[in-house]
Amino acid sequence: MSSGQTKTRELTHLRTCNLCEAMCGIVIKHDDEKVLSIKGDKDDPFSKGYICPKATAL
Repeated sequence: MSSGQTKTRELTHLRTCNLCEAMCGIVIKHDDEKVLSIKGDKDDPFSKGYICPKATAL
């Protein structure tokens, strides 16, 4: 790796969206500097991967 390059790693966090009372499970992927994706958590026992339009807008 040259001196001008930095190595970033992709991190995944399982969270609950708190924008409304549904409290959908979400999966957030990011590197150290920016969010790469926010998606519904298919393994969440309540929302089962569904997210409302509010969470989609994130």
